[in-house]
Amino acid sequence: MNAPARDLVLTACCLALSGYIWYETASYPRPSGESMVEGLGPAFYPRLLAILLAGLAFLVALAAGLGRRSQPAPAPGAGPPRGLLRVGILLAILVAYWLLMPALGYLATTFAALVITMVFLAPPDRRRRPATLGLIAGCAAAATAGVFLLFTRVVKVPIPMGTWLGH
Repeated sequence: MNAPARDLVLTACCLALSGYIWYETASYPRPSGESMVEGLGPAFYPRLLAILLAGLAFLVALAAGLGRRSQPAPAPGAGPPRGLLRVGILLAILVAYWLLMPALGYLATTFAALVITMVFLAPPDRRRRPATLGLIAGCAAAATAGVFLLFTRVVKVPIPMGTWLGH
């Protein structure tokens, strides 16, 4: 299958997933608050992601339609491309995050997943520098706390705290 055809298949899958998310969130409870902040409700974030996913799918379709050139395929028997291995590792981090969330809770799991992902994606010559690790830890802590506060204070959606804290 050539690259534009693969891109169109990816576009169709992403649009189908976006539509499914939109359909599933239709059964979520409606917000009861009068102000906009209280009126976001639990369907707001998944629907926002569905819209973003659909928008990105259209961009992929546009790139496929413009006939952008893809990278040449690796020689047969050359083993999996390095990029495919990196995607597999990132997928493993995501699955571990999903599996550990109920036990460890949002705060610990998200912070750890962000740190591990950022260290993995950092340039190899900078991964072990104290300044890089400090920056990674600070960014992970800020992102974790920011999303936690957004959901618990603004959107009023409960975040799992984990069974290790007794919740």
